[in-house]
Amino acid sequence: MSRLISLVLLAAVVIGIGIYSVSYIARLEEARETARFDVSEAESIEVLRRAYAAASTGDLRLLCGSSIAADENMCRGFIADANRRGMRLPGPMPKWTGSEEIVSRSGMRNGRVLHLEGETSDGRPYRTDFLVVRSRSGLVTMTPVFWTGNRLASSGR
Repeated sequence: MSRLISLVLLAAVVIGIGIYSVSYIARLEEARETARFDVSEAESIEVLRRAYAAASTGDLRLLCGSSIAADENMCRGFIADANRRGMRLPGPMPKWTGSEEIVSRSGMRNGRVLHLEGETSDGRPYRTDFLVVRSRSGLVTMTPVFWTGNRLASSGR
């Protein structure tokens, strides 16, 4: 009888471990899928609103700061390029015409790109891609100077 009880207990433990393992593996797979695309469209739009607020008032220090731009030096380079090209600051808030998830390749970060259309303060139209990624400091954009019409090669548009 004690041997039967031991076998039943052993079977219960094995089944319990099996169920836990399957559940754990399922949670890991779900976490991997969620982590692949960890920036939502709503989050990206919020970053765009912050970037627009800074740029439309001419606060380029805030625009290139760590709460908006992923890389301050790259942001300053984008601004210098825009100035060389005679690009004015953005006019009205751009509209987004769609978005897509970006999967990391060769060191890039996962994120979401918003496809934007708008015009500069002097009326020049632009179409651009606004890439948002998750960093240690939160959600930031790789393309803070959005009104210059920069497009991402991998965005498919």
